[in-house]
Amino acid sequence: MRGGGIDMSTQPSPGYEGPVPHGACGAYALPMKQTEIILRAIGVLTETNALTRRIAQDQDAELDPAESQLGSLVTEVFPTVEVPADAGPTEAGQAVADAYLPAAISLVGAFAFLFSELADVHDAGRTDVTTASLLQDLALRLSRATDES
Repeated sequence: MRGGGIDMSTQPSPGYEGPVPHGACGAYALPMKQTEIILRAIGVLTETNALTRRIAQDQDAELDPAESQLGSLVTEVFPTVEVPADAGPTEAGQAVADAYLPAAISLVGAFAFLFSELADVHDAGRTDVTTASLLQDLALRLSRATDES
């Protein structure tokens, strides 16, 4: 462990092409925008974890989707697409696909990265590490890496 945090210095699974730890501080080599998306995805997972616990305690608990971090993240990640009025169906579809593909890849990549980190801890049998503490540790390290760049 470094600095009291969770040591996740192991390399990701073969074939994983997402961000990987590097350097002595465990920072991640990510473009700024992708780091922000991962930090927001951590917020979504943290919120979902808390909601799951709340529903387990009170089955009548309600969720307002308009207030969820997931809805906010999706709204912020996916761009507004302007399709020319004279565009045909193929051109309109291509314009939307071209605009949404990078955002979809970034969003899926963020959740895949976080899943991989959570799975690594689970597979290592680390019962002393909770989901919440792992997500908090990742958020702190990614925030530090962003501040240093």
